[in-house]
Amino acid sequence: MSVPVLIGFAGVMVAAAATGMLAGRCVRQPAPGFAGLAIAALALTVALAAQSLGFASGFGPATFRAVELSALLLAPLGLAWGLAELTWPSDGARFGARLGAAALTVVGGVILATDPLVGPPFSKAWPLPLAHDDPVAHY
Repeated sequence: MSVPVLIGFAGVMVAAAATGMLAGRCVRQPAPGFAGLAIAALALTVALAAQSLGFASGFGPATFRAVELSALLLAPLGLAWGLAELTWPSDGARFGARLGAAALTVVGGVILATDPLVGPPFSKAWPLPLAHDDPVAHY
């Protein structure tokens, strides 16, 4: 096994533990902020698992999409939503954070999931989004 696969697997274990801890916190003390952080941790777990799989057996459209949707879209938006819920005292600001995170997730998810993949074939090397996405997905 190569070093990137082992590092990715270790990252999956840490992210899965963080996801479990945050999900347990959501069950014991339900709060939208912890739900956002749990979503971000779950997205990182999926992205790291897809990266480890890609480095082990070669990247493909499914692993590329999993990394792209999880690590580049869901994890940052879940983190921003969770932090906004935990730190902003105003109900209006938290509602705006929920609305913005939901809208960006839906619009960005549709664009990234339906964008046709172009460019060179996939290999075991890290696939650059610039080489495989159309210009709409870059922005």
